[in-house]
Amino acid sequence: MRVNERIRVREIRVIDDTGQQLGIMPPPQALAIAKQKGLDLVEISPTANPPVCRIMDFGKYQYQEQKRAREARRHQKVIEVKEIKFRPKVDEHDYQFKKKHIERFLEEGDKVKATIFFRGREMAHPEIGRRIRADQPTTEWDIAQFMLDRYKDEGMLQEPMIVAVNANTADPHYMPTKEKNSPIKRGDFVLIDAATKLNKPDAVATDQTWTGYVGETVPEEYTRIFNIVREARDSAVDFIRNNVRAGKAIRGAEVDDVSRGVITRAGFGEQFTHRTGHSIGEETHGNGVNIDDFETRDSRRITPGVCFSIEPGIYQEGKFGVRSEINVYVSDKDIEVTGQPIQTKIIAILSDRKSLL
Repeated sequence: MRVNERIRVREIRVIDDTGQQLGIMPPPQALAIAKQKGLDLVEISPTANPPVCRIMDFGKYQYQEQKRAREARRHQKVIEVKEIKFRPKVDEHDYQFKKKHIERFLEEGDKVKATIFFRGREMAHPEIGRRIRADQPTTEWDIAQFMLDRYKDEGMLQEPMIVAVNANTADPHYMPTKEKNSPIKRGDFVLIDAATKLNKPDAVATDQTWTGYVGETVPEEYTRIFNIVREARDSAVDFIRNNVRAGKAIRGAEVDDVSRGVITRAGFGEQFTHRTGHSIGEETHGNGVNIDDFETRDSRRITPGVCFSIEPGIYQEGKFGVRSEINVYVSDKDIEVTGQPIQTKIIAILSDRKSLL
């Protein structure tokens, strides 16, 4: 916008400060009129023929324009992208809470980005399902490497892990290698045992085992054994929780007895071939109390600050084995089962609904 002496055309149409038309005249003449009034000559329509200029207080004009711009910005709706994050196994209350937020954001004119976050172990079974549906050949070793890559992406250590199918799951110490592994096919029973920790100083390890079936529904023979193992696991956790809350001292061997008792009464005591759990610290197998009355009788007390696994299993040689592993941390007056949610049924990997609860 040109003002006063910067208006350099032959003639202009002039409007005075009251809005009255003064006619066409040279810019110097119009500028003299403006100065007599203590005002400025401002070009307001440079493309007109001739250009239109107005006599006004240019400083006041600029102030009013800035004020109008501020007001416009204040009332202007800025569209924002709101991000709502979900876990794959979000509970119904949390889902409805976040759904209401999404609806409100959309009603207010914003955009919403919904993001689903998977942990490494949460991606393994969907990845198996994806490959089976795509007729993509895959093996125990392939899925182990897939998971290790996901752990690396999440800043976690890449430790060897168990991915086993069918009869391999009946060996609690089985570990696939690049040279020796089995294919994963439709109708296979799958066990995944993954231990890792954050790649930073003083990080505490985690060690969990999940099972799945490569099909739309899980056969009863697998479900029956899993339910026994789950009861053994949960009975051990309840025993620890109740005693810690009551302030009673318990020992690692006593917890093993509770878990092992469930499996023995179900008729599979001889197929439970390892201790119920091991100490966990900065190393996956720590030097604290073990949940053991099988390999040794661990008479050490379970005290605040300790962490350990609970992982009962039933192993039917030549057929399949089921293990469910969780981690427990003991505080002063209670316990925490970490890595929630814990598995409560075998995953039907090819089911349209991948419920893990």
